[in-house]
Amino acid sequence: MTGSRTAAVLGLMKANATRLYVALFVLFAGVLPLVFFRMPLHFDEALFLVIGDQWANGILPFTGIADHKPPGIYFLAYLAEYVTEYPHFLMRIVTFLTVAVTGVLVYLVGRKIATRTVGMVASLLYLLATYMPHFDGYFFITEPYSNLTIALAALLLLSDRRSYDAVAGASLAVGVLFNQTVFLFGLAFIVFRALLVRDPANRTREYLVGTAERFLTIGAGFLVPIGVTAAYFWVNGLLYELFYYSFYLPATSYSPPFHLYGHIVAAVSLAPIWLLAVAVIAQEGYRVLKGTVERHGSADVLFVACWALFIGYPGATSFVGDHKLLFSFPAVGLLAAIGLQRAYAAFATPDGSLSLTSAPRRGTPGSGSISLLAVVLAGFVLLSAVSAGFNVYYANNRLAHDIDGEKAKVDEVAAYVHDGAVFTYPSPQSMLYYHNDSITPVATFATVYDEATRKEMVADVDEQQAPYLVVRNNHVAPDGHIYGDKDLYFREQKAILVAYLNENYEPFETTETWTIYRRTG
Repeated sequence: MTGSRTAAVLGLMKANATRLYVALFVLFAGVLPLVFFRMPLHFDEALFLVIGDQWANGILPFTGIADHKPPGIYFLAYLAEYVTEYPHFLMRIVTFLTVAVTGVLVYLVGRKIATRTVGMVASLLYLLATYMPHFDGYFFITEPYSNLTIALAALLLLSDRRSYDAVAGASLAVGVLFNQTVFLFGLAFIVFRALLVRDPANRTREYLVGTAERFLTIGAGFLVPIGVTAAYFWVNGLLYELFYYSFYLPATSYSPPFHLYGHIVAAVSLAPIWLLAVAVIAQEGYRVLKGTVERHGSADVLFVACWALFIGYPGATSFVGDHKLLFSFPAVGLLAAIGLQRAYAAFATPDGSLSLTSAPRRGTPGSGSISLLAVVLAGFVLLSAVSAGFNVYYANNRLAHDIDGEKAKVDEVAAYVHDGAVFTYPSPQSMLYYHNDSITPVATFATVYDEATRKEMVADVDEQQAPYLVVRNNHVAPDGHIYGDKDLYFREQKAILVAYLNENYEPFETTETWTIYRRTG
């Protein structure tokens, strides 16, 4: 493509940039998540809805069913119970709206730290990444709500008005009340301010005092929502339970496993976005080492790099690299957009055009050779095509498996169970989602971190006396004995439950998916 032709295309895109952005934003924020709207309940989603239902019926969080999340997500589920008999559908729509608002905030942050174009591209990349099939952003889970509060805090912290710091602190507190990972954003901001001291211009008393004042102001704002929440649970006699389940247990007993396959899927799903973001992080890291961060323009990009690294650490080091990585997507989208901007600046000619051929050597007839830009662009397009194709394939398989497949599996149980409740091991969310008159699911959700809560979980199962138990076949030995060591998560902690099930149930039927048991004890 010649330089003049490239300039014409870029000029046309620039002239219609706003219309194109709005169209793509509506597509990514409003249409794309609907593809996954009928997905069965995610385990976390089911747990939050069950606790919200209990709260609506007068059983406060951390008393009946307990989990290691703070109460924010339960409160939303509690409100949904008053609005509709289908709270899971309502809260998925609310989640979609939350992601869309976060996309607008990402745009504003990008515009603040770079340009309007960077903001537009960053917000679209954030939306696109969130709704890729591997990352679960279309479920009612905590990450989208925490991301909203983080993006708002980032925008406020980047403002020139220091009075906004208290509001940023309050926003982060609300985020923490959904998920404790938000604490890492605060740590990222602290590290960012410390790294700026690498620049000699910041080694002043004024900078240090100003930084300390900012930390104190942010902290004061942070304490307000935390204090209000603590007061509510204190009045209800549950202050200890609030901090025990929301903060102490996760900090001392939460050690999730790492599954390489899921992280490979995450890498392929967003390969071009990760590549751009990592390149910018490396560039910012080099500037820190050289002590020249602010000599090359604003240090705001370094702040976003710290944000991505710290908030993304839990997702990069645990589980299967799925929804925990959502925390990093606002920052990663911003970094990828900045990477595209820097790549364009590196290859553009003085008139702003791009050429895929280099100039011919003097005295040599014919056109020039393929330029470095052409090689880089071809590689990037190929990588993007691989990621896009993989995501389409992954989405088709997940939709078929999770919607039609899970429904068929529940129907298998309905053929044999007609007169009582069913307890499911290892997870009951499909029974909850597809239950009908012939299947009354029994959901026992509880933390399994310490001995006391493990015993409470077994006592709950014993009290419900479900006449039937269904166990997925890959958890069952040929003689019907239930394997406890096949569970992906917290298998040692669940040993007491598995022992109880083996002692009180015996198998009587096997289907393609399940072994079905009757209660004997």
